[in-house]
Amino acid sequence: ANNTKVGTATYKITGKGNYTGTKSTTFKIVDSGLTLKNTSNMSVKNNRLYIRLTGSNYMNRNTLMNNIKNNNTKKIYNRKNSEITSSSSAIATGFKVTTVSKNYPIVIYGDVDGNGTINANDLALSYRYLINPSSISLDDLSKAALDMDDSGNFNNSDISKMYLKIVSD
Repeated sequence: ANNTKVGTATYKITGKGNYTGTKSTTFKIVDSGLTLKNTSNMSVKNNRLYIRLTGSNYMNRNTLMNNIKNNNTKKIYNRKNSEITSSSSAIATGFKVTTVSKNYPIVIYGDVDGNGTINANDLALSYRYLINPSSISLDDLSKAALDMDDSGNFNNSDISKMYLKIVSD
C-alpha cells in the first residue's frame, strides 16, 4: 500500500493454502536525488548542479532536462521561484532544479550575474571582484560561477577563460 511515491509505504504478506498468518511492516521510499546522464559538462557536487557551457553561450530548459535522468519528476525554478516550463527558456546561475524532496541550486561557470549567458558584464564583475572583493556584493552561487576552471580558486586564469568563452561564441 502507498508504495509508489517518496514516503512511508507498507507491505503485507498473507499465507495461502496450507500456510496461515499475516505479517505487515513499513518501509521508507526515498528520493534518489539528482542524477545525470553521461555528460562531461555537468556535475552534481555539494548539493549543487554545476554546468559548463559548451558550444553555445547559454543552456535552455530542454537541454538541461535532456541531461537529467528520470526528469519527469524534476522541475526547474528561476530566482523568483517561478517554475520554468518553456523548453527554450535560458537557464541561469541561481536557478534551481528540484526533486521530490531536495533543491539543487544551479551554478553555470562564468554566469556571474545570473542572466543565463556569459557576457561582458560577467567579465567586468569578475575583474572587479578580483581587484577588490569588498567593492561588489555577490551571493555564494555567483562566487562559485567565478571559478571557470573549477580549481577551487578564483584568479586571472578564470578571467582569461571567461574572456575566451565570450569571444569564441
